[in-house]
Amino acid sequence: MAALDLDLTIVLGAAILTALIAHRTALPITALEIVAGILIVTLLGISLPEGTTDLVIIGSLLIVFLAGLETGMAYIRAHAKQAIAIGLPAFLVPFLGLFALLFWGAHAPLLVSVIGATALADTSISVVYTTLHQFELTELPFGRLLLAATLVVNLFEDSSVTVTTFFTGPGFLFTLVVLGFLVVAAVYLPRLSRAAAERTPGTFANVGARTLLFSLSVLSVLSALVGVPGILFVS
Repeated sequence: MAALDLDLTIVLGAAILTALIAHRTALPITALEIVAGILIVTLLGISLPEGTTDLVIIGSLLIVFLAGLETGMAYIRAHAKQAIAIGLPAFLVPFLGLFALLFWGAHAPLLVSVIGATALADTSISVVYTTLHQFELTELPFGRLLLAATLVVNLFEDSSVTVTTFFTGPGFLFTLVVLGFLVVAAVYLPRLSRAAAERTPGTFANVGARTLLFSLSVLSVLSALVGVPGILFVS
């Protein structure tokens, strides 16, 4: 058996095991998955097989897309004040402290300080979304508000990295052009996915899902070209 097949089989088996443990014990599945990943690497020396990084990126973008889809802009607009009141301090308080520590304490460059502070202050929307779904809180008012606040946190976080990259990175004009394409793609690709799903309902080919995956791939590629977080344009 090829090493790739064996490693992937062990990882997928561990994912099933963590799901079963979470179901029986009501422990957070995200925490179990993190522990399982650490144990697999430590005890078995397994690393991510080549090529799976792309799947991880697409998966993370898909979770953010689903979170935004379930929350909805109408809900965010109606509860914007509450979401910002929760999300903005949740981002700014740790971000400012970490930035000061990195920039003035460790004398790190500006871009490194911003990215480091953002990463350490990050509220993972994947963890929040998965946990809320596990405990069936997404349909409750507090659950939706927490998800909306997390989206707000991620928008602030990724905006800070994007703005800093834009003004400090090389290739100002190239970055500006790609960011323009990103904005256009973020607006029109979801419409393309919805149109494809509406025009081909119930088909075996599942054109809508394939179009959605294509859209996420395009956003991921454009984001990588200028080094900005793709989830800023997905959510």
